[in-house]
Amino acid sequence: MKFTMLTFGAAMLLTSTVYGQGTLTPPGAPAPTMKTLSQVEPRIDVSTLPNVSGYVISQPGSYYMSSNSTIGIRIQSSFVTLDMMGFSLINAVITATNVGTMGNVIKNGSLQSPPGSGINTWNTTSSFTMNGRIENVMVYNSSGSGFRLGRGWTAVNCTARDNNSFGFSSLEYATLENCLSISNGTTVASGFSIGSFSRVINCTAEGNAENGIRTGDGCLVFGFISDKNTTTGIAVGNHCIVRDSTSRNNLGSGFLLREGSVIENSLADNNGNYGFTLIGKNLRASGCNASGNTLDGFNADDNSIIVDSIASDNGGTGFATANDSILRNCIATTNGSHGFSVNLGSVITGCIADSNQSSTTNSHGFLVTGWAHMTDNLSIRNQGDGIKVIGSQCTIDKNTVRANTGLGINLAANNNIVTRNVVKLNTGGDINFAGGGVAPLTTPAAATNPFSNLQ
Repeated sequence: MKFTMLTFGAAMLLTSTVYGQGTLTPPGAPAPTMKTLSQVEPRIDVSTLPNVSGYVISQPGSYYMSSNSTIGIRIQSSFVTLDMMGFSLINAVITATNVGTMGNVIKNGSLQSPPGSGINTWNTTSSFTMNGRIENVMVYNSSGSGFRLGRGWTAVNCTARDNNSFGFSSLEYATLENCLSISNGTTVASGFSIGSFSRVINCTAEGNAENGIRTGDGCLVFGFISDKNTTTGIAVGNHCIVRDSTSRNNLGSGFLLREGSVIENSLADNNGNYGFTLIGKNLRASGCNASGNTLDGFNADDNSIIVDSIASDNGGTGFATANDSILRNCIATTNGSHGFSVNLGSVITGCIADSNQSSTTNSHGFLVTGWAHMTDNLSIRNQGDGIKVIGSQCTIDKNTVRANTGLGINLAANNNIVTRNVVKLNTGGDINFAGGGVAPLTTPAAATNPFSNLQ
């Protein structure tokens, strides 16, 4: 068996074919395999650029900072990205003010003590760049504003602190998101001064020398926090929407809204004037809370609608509205004047006035002038009348009025309709029957008229 295997192996070796391997001489010198510096870092270091009153960026492209610098940067082209790489400009500014340029991005750094506005993308309303973006930048202690944003610019995750003028100012169509403005303005300057048709989302203003934010017309302000500013916390123009915002500890009003604006789910707390000031016609407040403000919780002009809102512990009236307003499902409690004070032609439905009181004057649950309609309201424990009507032609129907220190329902004039109310335990008496239109006041057991008022 061993002999057979050796013989087989030898036979295989004798019959194997040997093939040629080709030349082993290299065809030429080896080609370089290392990348060039421009391939490794295709961006341009701004310190290599011409310095003409600052490093000048005159071509589109990607640029970066490689160290802290005291030399400013002037962006004069469209479609430039400047990455500050976490470095600072010290006593210097960034400008991008060439008319008509667009699409620029500035990100990831800080500016300390710039001589003027830290980042300036507009000079006048007719000289501005458009549709740029600033990300993750802080401007501190400038002699002007922190950020001046041209038309359509966006600022995200930016901070303006201790600047001489505004924290952020913008022209129209700007977007600001997750930005912070603290202690800006040496005399009068808002944390945010924003042009019309802009959006401000999840931003905060604290300790600024004027408003926390003021806007032009047609703006959206969502999730804004305004605290300890010198005048109004949040002030917006005509036809704006404010939502999910908080304004507290400001020296002026918490919120100031102008004609046609809407505010929802917002809080005004401990401000030095009104909680909510609604100026002009056709405003709407929904799901809002005013507490601990120096004057009225809500103070509104004609044609306002206030629903599902609360006013408590304010120094003035809980809800004070002008002519032709609607109040629905609102609560006024422990305010320093009336619970509700409404003018001509208003409608009040499903509201509660409880324990409103003043140390110097009567605090009525509801103080109503003429042509009003009140139904399904509750007025209890107020230091005055439950419902005081100082005009005529009002309808007072299906309300509950109990335990007020004055009259339950006090009618100072003729020609009101008072029906189906429950009026009981009021210190000054239950109903003052001035004039006609008052249904009989009787007990439930003795009532024969379906419109009787009950005690």
